[in-house]
Amino acid sequence: MSLERIFFKTIFTVFILINSTMSISFAKESCSFIKNSDHRYMCEARSGNSSSKCGLIKDSDLRNFCIAIVKKESSRCGLIKKSDMRNSCSSEVSDNSGRCGLIKNADDRNLCFAKSEKKESKCGLINDSDLRNYCYGVVTHNGSKCGLIKDSDARNRCYSESI
Repeated sequence: MSLERIFFKTIFTVFILINSTMSISFAKESCSFIKNSDHRYMCEARSGNSSSKCGLIKDSDLRNFCIAIVKKESSRCGLIKKSDMRNSCSSEVSDNSGRCGLIKNADDRNLCFAKSEKKESKCGLINDSDLRNYCYGVVTHNGSKCGLIKDSDARNRCYSESI
């Protein structure tokens, strides 16, 4: 799996707000297994709902994405240079799938629609098996689908988000 695919899997992550302390602890623990530091900080920021970890992210687009998601500041999405990431950010911050259609990669576009519309059926349209299992895990809150993901970083992000 290419670094670009792994990067986009992180970008299209939607974190489910966690209510119980035990769930938050599990989510943060899952983040600690992510090797890529930018992706780990993104996961930690979202699981703790704290933008302070976003400031540690080196990639400026990913940092702006993180701050936009955690703080729900759609203006931050406009600072993102990569168009697919910017469109995903706008859809996620506004809980509106309108910008998902602008994403060029079909799998990433279907993931965006599945997450923003919370429709499991959209996951079935994803060709990449790891991305499809990630989608099912996150959209249905079914961590058993995460276990089927080959890439360890993507699998750990899935576990942390499927709670």
